[in-house]
Amino acid sequence: MTIRPVEIADLDAILALERATFLDPWTKEHFLYEINENPYSLVMLAEQGGQVLGYYDVWIMFEQATLNQIAVDERYRHRGIGTMMFDDIIKRLALTEATQLTLEVRTGNTVAQHFYMKHGFTILLKKEKYYTNGEDAYYMVKQL
Repeated sequence: MTIRPVEIADLDAILALERATFLDPWTKEHFLYEINENPYSLVMLAEQGGQVLGYYDVWIMFEQATLNQIAVDERYRHRGIGTMMFDDIIKRLALTEATQLTLEVRTGNTVAQHFYMKHGFTILLKKEKYYTNGEDAYYMVKQL
């Protein structure tokens, strides 16, 4: 498996994965902004043999990093790909000033919560009605 920066040619595969994974999927324009314009954004793709396995988007702003999206294609879940991408994030953050990594996760998404806790995150607080459907989010943090 290879983890590399996302390219414009990858967008169709990423958008398909985004729509299959999230209730409020990001748009093509959102990804184009993240890839081309956002100076704090790092968008990476996990692939093997030309097949997109997953991707992540993390913002790195001085000592603060935020994991915005991480997704693994359902056909390849439970094979350690999410952990490999997460390890890649931590490796890249070690080269920056970041001292903590934060994220938001739906309170109903216990699978993701367990994944994050397994990787050292703790719940800091609950953000009420955070998502467009009114669902709450947990704000989680990991010290680096």
